Amino acid sequence: MSKDKKQGVVKPHGTIQSVNRALTILESFTIQRPEIGVSDLARSLDLNKSTVFGLITTLEKCGYLEKNKQNDKYHLGIRVIELGESRLTGIGFQKTT
Repeated sequence: MSKDKKQGVVKPHGTIQSVNRALTILESFTIQRPEIGVSDLARSLDLNKSTVFGLITTLEKCGYLEKNKQNDKYHLGIRVIELGESRLTGIGFQKTT
């Protein structure tokens, strides 16, 4: 793995930069930081704001991010939960209803 000095993102050799950046955006959301704005993400990832906005827009249209219209910040979307649930089912974890 190498660290792209300009972008501040760890970039494994042989990977697609835009996919790596999109995943880094998703990984920026934590319990302590459930909502993040475009400017904050751009600053923390050392990326151009328009680049981050394009990636966020794509992730939003695919259901991986949702926008809080009250504060214009983003949070993880339902697709993230669906993927997690799919993985848990794959390892034998069954939710009780």
